[in-house]
This record gives sequence, structure tokens and C-alpha cells, in this order.
Amino acid sequence: MADIKDDLRKKATEIRDERKAGANTAFRLGSLLLAIIDDRIDIDDISRNFLSRVSDDTASGIINFLKGLKIAGKSLSDIILSTDKISDSDITDSSILSALKATDMFLRRDKEDSTEFLVKLLGGILTTALKSDNFESGQLGNGFGIYKKADGKSYMEVDELLVRVKAIFSELEIRRLSYLGGNIIFSSAGSKIVRVEEASDTYRCYFMTDDGTTATTNGFAVGDQVRCQTFNIKAGVYTNVANKYYWRLVTAVGDDYIELSKTDGDGTDIPMADDSIVQMGNRTDTGRQNLIEIVVTGDDAPAFIEYAGVNSYSLEGKRKTVLSPKGDEFVAKSFKIQTEDGSVTDLTQHTGYRVEKFTSPMFEFYTEGQTTYKATLAIRVFYNEKDITDTLPSTRFVWSRVSENTAGDPTWNELHQSSANSVDITYQDLAGDTAFICQFLDNDKAVISTTNF
Repeated sequence: MADIKDDLRKKATEIRDERKAGANTAFRLGSLLLAIIDDRIDIDDISRNFLSRVSDDTASGIINFLKGLKIAGKSLSDIILSTDKISDSDITDSSILSALKATDMFLRRDKEDSTEFLVKLLGGILTTALKSDNFESGQLGNGFGIYKKADGKSYMEVDELLVRVKAIFSELEIRRLSYLGGNIIFSSAGSKIVRVEEASDTYRCYFMTDDGTTATTNGFAVGDQVRCQTFNIKAGVYTNVANKYYWRLVTAVGDDYIELSKTDGDGTDIPMADDSIVQMGNRTDTGRQNLIEIVVTGDDAPAFIEYAGVNSYSLEGKRKTVLSPKGDEFVAKSFKIQTEDGSVTDLTQHTGYRVEKFTSPMFEFYTEGQTTYKATLAIRVFYNEKDITDTLPSTRFVWSRVSENTAGDPTWNELHQSSANSVDITYQDLAGDTAFICQFLDNDKAVISTTNF
């Protein structure tokens, strides 16, 4: 570009300094003008094809900076993508994490998240609940939980508690797991131990079969699992107090006794006189692997709970039915409802479906007149915990709107009734107090679930 300007300057200087009469002819002046026009075109071509160093500019194509990029004097040399396998040493001040990579590496603050690695919260933790992933509340529950109850009181559920130095109880209550009284267990057998004889491999536990007024039979069988449990010690002051728990295998049965294994069991406590024991499961006999619990005290109360398939020292995954004002659960091969007129509705076809809803982060932050508002509403469908959303046709999702513009709702519904599993909305879709609804249908157009946004 400097050569072009020098050439034009030279020609213009010659014309300016010419002293001969008639030397600056029309040809000479016209040639200079044409050169200026042609060179101006060349300069315009340059500015169109090259980025400016002195003013704002825009590139319509992709620019690959092979050695990196500096912004305000700071170097940016690498963008780490979600598919890149990296170590801590690969991340420097000049690296940029893509949004997907950052989402994969860091715990989310706007939704539920999890990690397989240990997280040390050195500054402490403030929460209303701390629970294990397999937590089930109640005397026969699983896992552990520390949480705040509805009445505002803190509550802790654990299997075993060791206090190394001293425990102070304002009130101490013993609640005994028994076959009658308190929370009731209905199973194949139960009794109260009156005497224990210890052998090399077993504990022989005797119980009273005839008290002079009533004679009872021994309901236990070889292969049964017998459980004893006390918890929440009774009011009073005790020295060396400890809750009792054992769950042991029955190895022999007599008229008035059973023998419990010393080695095959759960819990370190040993049988003693006055222990109330309950049959809870059997190793091989499926007819003795079932039990029913009626919960009348505790945080789960009231509840009716059925267990099936108890063949080990764990109830995890064995809870099949829960009837409670706090929530009902049913796990069955079929599920039917019969009305008084005799009609039966088979709900088995819906068993296994689970629907989760998702919204874009700013969905709930609309202000009146915000013309830039945009949001996405979506549901994901799981069958037996497998995400099957992308395999479903759009006709199995029906979207509708309920707003203050009642006259416009039918039109909106018609336009969006088969929008697959997600719908995009703008400020134009909102009319006062507005709700969006997505119905998930089966192949016969029956509603499986209804999700409100």
C-alpha cells in the first residue's frame, strides 16, 4: 500500500511542478485520476479481505490462530472441550474450559448433582438433611439419616451408635422390636427367650410353650433368620446402657427351643433371657421370606409395610408395599383397580414409567414487558430407569396452556399439542398468570402422566 501512495504522490507532484506551457494535458490529468480510482479500488479490496489493526472490525469466517491469542495483553492458548482427557497440569491461566467441560468438572449449584469423589467441606456444611443414598426411614429401614422433622426438631436414624466417652440423655426410652406391642411385625414366628445355653457353635434359646393356661407350638424352622432389636432407651438413668441388635440363622429346632448360629448372623450382640425375637426371612423357603410391619410410632407412622423375598440380613429392596398418609408405594407384577360396579382397570401397562421435568435457568424470572424473555420447557421419560425419550414419537406428548387469555388458549394448544418432549416459549406465549401442561400418553392415547410448569 505504501508503494501505491508513493506512485500517486510522484505523479501528482510532477503535474504540480510542471513549468512548460501545455505540458499538463487532459491525458496526463486523466491518467492521474484513473490511477487514483484504480488504486482506491485496490485499497477497498484490501479492507474487505483483511482485518484492521487500528479500528473495530468483523470477520465472517473462522480464523485459526495457530500460536494462540492475546486479549488485552493476556494469552489464551487452548480451549478444552468436553471430550478432552486432561489432568490438573493441563489447565493453565491461558486455558478456557468449554461450557460442557465445566459442567462435567464442577458440581452444579442450580440443580441436583453428584460426584464419585470425596468432597471435603473444610468450612463446614449448613443443611436441613444429610442422608445416605439408600436411606429408608423406620425401625426396619436402611442407611442413615440426619434431618429436620416437620415439627422443626432434629432427628437421627442410624444402625449402630458408639459414644466413646459419655452420653447425656434428657430422656431415654427403650422401644423393643416385638411380635406384639409397639410397632408390630407379622411373620412366620415370634417368641420371648426365657433361658439361653451356649454351645461351641450355637446359642440354644428356650422359650415358654405352656404357661399353665395356654399351650403354644414352636413356629420356627431351620433356615429361618431371627432378629432381636431394641432402640430408643426407656426413660431413666442407666450405666453402660446400649441398644441390642442381632439377626442370626436358625440351625436347629426343638419343642421348646431354637439354636442360633454364632458365626452366621449380623450384629455382635448375643441372645439373652427376656429378648423378644421375631422370624424375619428364610434362606431357601420362599414361603417364609415375607413379613408385614404395622408402624404406629416413629417418624414413619402411621404406615402399613409389606416385605417380600427376605433371604439375607438386609431389607434393602425388599419393601414392596407402603400404605401411609405420607405416601403410598406399590411394587407388583400387576396392578388393577376394581370399582363397585365391577369394572376393572388394569394399570400394569404403566408400571415402570417415570417422568422428570426440566426448564431453562431463567424460566421463572419473567417481568412484565420483558420482550427478550425466552425459555425452554421439557420432560424426559424413563422406563425401568432407562431414558427412552428420544425413541418416542412426538404424538405421545401433548402440550397445552392455561392463561388469562382464555380465548387464545385453544389456538396455542392446537399449535403445540404435538411438540415432542420440549417446547420453546417467549414473552408472546405468556398472558397474565400462565401455566403450561405436558401430558405423556401411551400408544392408545391414554394419559400416563401429567406435568405442570
